[in-house]
Amino acid sequence: MQDSRRGTGIGDAVPGRNTLAGAMGLVRLPGAENVPPEQALALRERLLDAATDAPVNALDGIAWPRISAQAYNELEDFERLAEVITKALGITSV
Repeated sequence: MQDSRRGTGIGDAVPGRNTLAGAMGLVRLPGAENVPPEQALALRERLLDAATDAPVNALDGIAWPRISAQAYNELEDFERLAEVITKALGITSV
């Protein structure tokens, strides 16, 4: 299902999509299947090392970072997060 909003390049499968969505959500990461909780925690550490942050949880073997949008965020912030995540996971195309 293609979302009409501009994507950041890190996935578009959002669980529980509905009209009551708030400023925080989960993004399913492509190429991040069979992820144990320890690997999700390691990805979070890599995000922190890159001076950015998004909690990452493994649910049913899928890595799901939780991102939030605030008034001070700009599109470039999410593009940078996507860049850091894809580099950390070794994803070359999405």
